[in-house]
Amino acid sequence: MDGISGKKVCVVVKALSKGGAERSASILTYILSDLGHEVFVVSVLNEIDYKFKGTLFNLGVDKESQQGVLGRLNRFWKLFKYIRKHQFDYIIDNRTRVRPFQELLLAALVYPRKKTIYCVRSFNIKNYISENQFLAKRTYARAYKIVAVSRMVKEKIEHEYGFSNVMEINNPIEPMDLERGSEAVLSQDYILYFGRLDEKVKHLTLLIDAYSESKLSDKGVSLVIMGSGPDEEFLKAYANTKKTCSLIKFIEFNPFPASTIKRALFTVLTSRWEGFPRMILESLSLGVPVLSVKCKSGPEELIVHEENGLLVMNNNIQALALGMDRLISDEALYKHCKRNAQRSIKPYSLEQISQKWQMILK
Repeated sequence: MDGISGKKVCVVVKALSKGGAERSASILTYILSDLGHEVFVVSVLNEIDYKFKGTLFNLGVDKESQQGVLGRLNRFWKLFKYIRKHQFDYIIDNRTRVRPFQELLLAALVYPRKKTIYCVRSFNIKNYISENQFLAKRTYARAYKIVAVSRMVKEKIEHEYGFSNVMEINNPIEPMDLERGSEAVLSQDYILYFGRLDEKVKHLTLLIDAYSESKLSDKGVSLVIMGSGPDEEFLKAYANTKKTCSLIKFIEFNPFPASTIKRALFTVLTSRWEGFPRMILESLSLGVPVLSVKCKSGPEELIVHEENGLLVMNNNIQALALGMDRLISDEALYKHCKRNAQRSIKPYSLEQISQKWQMILK
């Protein structure tokens, strides 16, 4: 990629592990570095699994050794000194931000307003911007930019808060490493979910219910659920209540999932809400069709029904089960979606998304 005049850019993350938002933040560090910027990464948690470019300041090490209010104040002070020391040209905050008074203090005392970019990576925007209009406007209205991960997220922020500094930059897709993590998962055919095991957001009981109601088990097609998260044990127990439990497989989180994705017949997304799902991007980039519920936001921006996958009504076991059966039984439809998968995500290449970041990092 063509370089530009280098800036000092600090990317603030909650972690660089396990989730799609965290994966997107790690890719952002490569984009910024390739554009010629000097990149620094501040991580709140000591969870670093994804590769990144830049100099790491790991506040998570302190968090592990000092909890509570005093620990939080100490980390706040360290972050304050770190940002003052480096005099960054831009700060890009990728964290979820659920403590509104803490965020107001960061915006007022730590972050330079005219240089701060806040990312919103989910349609559930209350995890990023306070529902309190007064606090939200004091914290974000005068920031340099608010970057929304999808068109629907941008429109929701503008509608609910009236901010004029919002722009859309989608998650990019990067070439995935098919060599790492290439050990065999299953010898038989399978469909796949990969991501965080969080029932409140991902609604994986819907996936398990629909798979159990579909005809896939009769055809020897397994359901593989790859990932980790707070509801892992609950979901395993739930799956064990189903007659199809012997064909529902849980495997560990893998930061290099490409080979597992590519061998899947198709992937399935059942979330209550999303942002711009990496699961869909990564599946399509490997030529794997996606069956997704119509949740806000992302699926309807990435999937063209019956072209690169299927879209079905959310919270409907029968509709999802029927979608599974269609992709298995309708060979012509399946092959058509598979042929179109990779070409459908060309607008989200690293080069295309890099150009959008280049425009705002003047």
